[in-house]
Amino acid sequence: MFEPLTQTVGQLALRWNCSARDVLTHAVQRNWPLYFYFDGLVIDVNDRANRFGGCQRQEDEADWLEKVIERDEETLVRNALHARGELELSRFEPVLDQDASIALRATTEENKRVLKALRASIEAWAVARRRFHRNGAVRAAPATLQDIADRGVISFPIRAYHPDSPAWFIPDPDGPGELLEGRLVALEDMGPHPKQKLAVEDIFANMADIKVIEAAGVDEPAASPLGEQLPQIDLKPGRVEADAGAATAMPGTAPSTAMGRIAVEVAWGMERDADGVRPTAEKVMLRLRELATGQKYPETLRQAGHGKRGVCWITDNEEERSYGIDALKKTLSRWRKSRASEAPGGH
Repeated sequence: MFEPLTQTVGQLALRWNCSARDVLTHAVQRNWPLYFYFDGLVIDVNDRANRFGGCQRQEDEADWLEKVIERDEETLVRNALHARGELELSRFEPVLDQDASIALRATTEENKRVLKALRASIEAWAVARRRFHRNGAVRAAPATLQDIADRGVISFPIRAYHPDSPAWFIPDPDGPGELLEGRLVALEDMGPHPKQKLAVEDIFANMADIKVIEAAGVDEPAASPLGEQLPQIDLKPGRVEADAGAATAMPGTAPSTAMGRIAVEVAWGMERDADGVRPTAEKVMLRLRELATGQKYPETLRQAGHGKRGVCWITDNEEERSYGIDALKKTLSRWRKSRASEAPGGH
C-alpha cells in the first residue's frame, strides 16, 4: 500500500488523538510547516515593481494620453469644419489657423507614438509577471494558522511563506531558539472565480515533515479535555456563529477591520485567562505592543515608530496606519455593547 504524501490537519488530529485546534495551535508554537493549495501569482512582498499595481504610473499616463488625443483630434475635426464654413464654433472653443492646426496634429501624432509604447510596456509587464505563477502548495503564516484555530473558517489569505523557505522545529516553545522565518510572499489570485475562504480542511502537512516531527521525539498535542471543536465564524461584520460546544468561542460581533479583530481577540483571551475579569484598554494595548514584536500577526501588526505608544497595522491595501489607545477604546466599547445586546434581556 502506498503511503500518502500529505496529511490534512483532520487526519493528523486522528493520528495523534487530539483535536484539529490542538494541531494548529501546536504548529504555531513549535513552528511546524503547514500548507494550503494556491493557484495564482506568488510574488515577494518587497517586489513592488512586479506586484499588482506595479505599473500604475504607466497605466495612469496611458489613460490620460488617450483622453488628450481624443480631445485634440476632436478639436482638429471641428476646426476643419469651421474653416470650410460647415460649423460654427462656440465661444469656448479655440479657433486654429493653419500653422496652429499643423502643430497640434504633430503633437497628436507624437502622443499616439508615446501611447503605443506605453501600452506595449504594460503588456510586456503583464506577460513578465506570469513567471511568478504557481499552482501548488504555499506555507501558511503563523497568523493564518492561529486565525483558523480560533475561527475555523477565515477570509482567504493575501500573504503566505514561499514553500521553498527554510523551516525548522522548536521542541520547546518557551525555551531558546529562533522563530520560524521565511520568504514572505503576496498571493494574487488571477482566476475568474477567486477563492474567498480558507478552512481547516484546506490545511495539510507533508508526510516527510510529519516523520521528522515524530522521529525527533517532539510531544504530540494532547487531546483537548473538552473535545473542543473549531468554531465557524464569518469575518464579515455580523453576529459570530460559533459551535455550541466551543467553550472559548468569542462572543459578540466581530469588528470589520483586521486590526479590530486582533484587538478583541486579545481582549477576549485576556478575559478568559483572568476568569472573566475584563482587561482595561491600557492592558490590552500593552499586550498588542508585545505581539507586535513577534510573529503571531506578521502580516498585520507592526511596532509603532519611536516615541509612539500605540501599534501600527497593515491594511488589505498595504497601507500602514497607526492604532492608538483612543481607537482601541472605541473598538472594545463597540464589541462589549454587541455582547451585551446578545445577553439574555439585552437590547
